Amino acid sequence: MCEISNGIKLCSCAELNIEDDIEINYWVLSKQGETSEFIVGEAFYSFGTLHSSYESNKMIILDVLNGGKAFDFSPKLEEGDILELFFIEENMDQTYSYIYENETWIYHGSDYFFTQCQIVPKEKGKIKC
Repeated sequence: MCEISNGIKLCSCAELNIEDDIEINYWVLSKQGETSEFIVGEAFYSFGTLHSSYESNKMIILDVLNGGKAFDFSPKLEEGDILELFFIEENMDQTYSYIYENETWIYHGSDYFFTQCQIVPKEKGKIKC
C-alpha cells in the first residue's frame, strides 16, 4: 500500500477504468440512492486482518478530507455523500469509507451491503500518495 500522509491526493482521472486496471489505488464518491432492495438479517463475515496502520491512516485521511485540499478539483459535495478509498496490495487490500454530514467528513466504516445496494456512484479517480 502506498504510504498515507498529509500529501495524499484524490485525482480526477478522465480515463480511469477500475475494472481493467486492478493494480491501482482508487476512490469513488457516491450519493445515497433510492432502492427497492432490502436486507433481512445480518451477515457475519471476515475480510481478513486490518493493516497495522489502519487506525492511524483512517485519521490522516480524515484530516486531509476536512482540510479541504484532498481533491485535485472542486467536487460538488452533498449531504450524505459517501467517499470510499480503495488501497490495493498484494496480500491485504484496505478500504476506508467516509460520509459527508454537516459540511464535514466523518469516518463511516465499510458496509458492503450498504454500498452495493444503496449508493449511486458520482465520480471516481486514482489516489496519489
